[in-house]
Amino acid sequence: MIPTYTIKNGKRYRYYLCSSKAVGNNDSCTIARLSASEAENLVTNQVLNLLKKPEFIVHTISQSTGNLQESVVINSFKQIEKVWDELFPVEQARIVSLLIKDITISPNGLNIRILKEGLHLLSNELTA
Repeated sequence: MIPTYTIKNGKRYRYYLCSSKAVGNNDSCTIARLSASEAENLVTNQVLNLLKKPEFIVHTISQSTGNLQESVVINSFKQIEKVWDELFPVEQARIVSLLIKDITISPNGLNIRILKEGLHLLSNELTA
């Protein structure tokens, strides 16, 4: 999908458009367009829910790196919700993009794949 927008009555509406639909091929799009704010809020909430599970993060990072101080990582991520609320939106967006490998959209919902390396980098930032 590609980001785009339209202006109606002076108000700007952002959305994601199926790339095939953008070039006139409507048949291959199961979802033609998706509200940008709704999709972005959903993805951000899912990433934040993941970050609230330090045990999962420890397990994921240790699988990819092997060396890890579990207690340091767990303590760092336990405060993520408080830290998150204090971050500027641009920093929140940077963290989300650091963690997301890709997003698949289907009529059944969104499938968000997380980058293990992104979790490791974020863990390093929080524990530094």
